[in-house]
Amino acid sequence: MYDRLEGNNVVLRKARLDDLELMYDRVWSDSRCCKYMLWEVNKSLEEARDRLERTINYHKDHYAYFITLKDSDEVIGFAGLKEIEPNVYEDSGVCIAYDYQGKRLGRESVSLLLDLVFNELNADKVILSCFKVNEASRGMILSLGFKYFKDGKITREHDNKEFDTEYYYLDKDMYKKELS
Repeated sequence: MYDRLEGNNVVLRKARLDDLELMYDRVWSDSRCCKYMLWEVNKSLEEARDRLERTINYHKDHYAYFITLKDSDEVIGFAGLKEIEPNVYEDSGVCIAYDYQGKRLGRESVSLLLDLVFNELNADKVILSCFKVNEASRGMILSLGFKYFKDGKITREHDNKEFDTEYYYLDKDMYKKELS
């Protein structure tokens, strides 16, 4: 398993127990972060501790990571991909702390994941999705060369809110073309 992916400004690494307070303060307790996500905010540090333990276990055998600032190792979000069929990967969520949004750190994080799956894991295709109302995510996805291929609906479990969702794909040939 690839435990660390390093970019110019961010590092994707596996979750650690000492990430608890920053992850709770910057992401998991901030309702602005989960506005376009499927998860619910944590209302206490204890809830976040339970969540972190589950996250650490999940990270052990998935291509899922905490996003940290390269110069300080401070956690500012998470990103991951999961294999949904042989050589086809789909996002398992990308989230950047509100105060760090708009700085292209999410784009850099997804680029690191794309490099991993296309160049190391020999992926054929990657699928990313976003809620239709999430213009920032759509812009990031399109800036990476992804192409729209379908609409769908997703219902959040904790509040039963339904979201129109867009799905985008990038295949190996498109990825190589984007790099040239």
